[in-house]
Amino acid sequence: MVYSADSSILAHLTKVSSTDTDYRYMAVNDLAQDIKNRPVCTASFDTAPKVIQAIRTLLNDSNGEVQTVTILNLPILARVLPQSAQTELAQVLSANWDEAESPTADHSRLIQEGLNTPFREVQGFALKTFLTDLLPEAPAARNIIQQLLPLTIQRLANLVKVYQSGITPQSSAPLRTEHVAEALDLLSLQSTRFRPHVREFLTESPTYGTIFRSGLWTLLTSPHRVPARGRAQFLLASLLPLLTDGDRQPLLDDLKCLLESATASGSKSASLPATEHYLALFQVLCRHCPALMAIYLPILFPM
Repeated sequence: MVYSADSSILAHLTKVSSTDTDYRYMAVNDLAQDIKNRPVCTASFDTAPKVIQAIRTLLNDSNGEVQTVTILNLPILARVLPQSAQTELAQVLSANWDEAESPTADHSRLIQEGLNTPFREVQGFALKTFLTDLLPEAPAARNIIQQLLPLTIQRLANLVKVYQSGITPQSSAPLRTEHVAEALDLLSLQSTRFRPHVREFLTESPTYGTIFRSGLWTLLTSPHRVPARGRAQFLLASLLPLLTDGDRQPLLDDLKCLLESATASGSKSASLPATEHYLALFQVLCRHCPALMAIYLPILFPM
């Protein structure tokens, strides 16, 4: 039997709005503990939006300890939400990505509107915590990945454009290396934990598969020092089996050409850093896809 937790939840939510930091901190813990003590409970459709708004408010709290305790208890708080409300929570945790990191964004306006504020700093941590606890077979998982994956892919594409264009706005919150690493981590989490849903989306929306591949490839082949290159290598390896043939084969062909160029005897482009980088990429790919050994070993060790 599903227990309606409305009365208890509403009582705790009243405490969450307190002006006292310690009171808000304790209210989050008390609410999470109350939910844990009731094995099967759910909020009604009327109460669920209030829970989501409370989570957003707590993540935007001026006190770091309140933010941290909210993130740590987020899986418990999310479990009390109906399936549709869990999807809405994912929307809250991924809000404003596509605009805030666009190379054409008006960053001064974004700051004024709160899109590039400290709230965005905790969004990634909260979302990763939420996805890590979400079961791949959960009824809401497919809808969440279907809405989240294109946002995350577009976020990576926007960040790549920013680095390519050299835009580093001095008067606004800078687009830091951590943003690239966070986008790669979120894509890796989705690609490894929710593989069937990711494969389904990339098959039905091949354009995003192409954007995904192109963004990763740009990071991996940049002649400049690229942030989170190791993360990009791992993500590319986990992504390969999920791509359609139309996106997978060009990527493998490109890698083959790069390896041939980097290892060619007397090649001017065969610099030691480049060779080491492509060998590292080759190693990661073959660890995840052993069949690639037959393709690339003859290039590295010609008879």
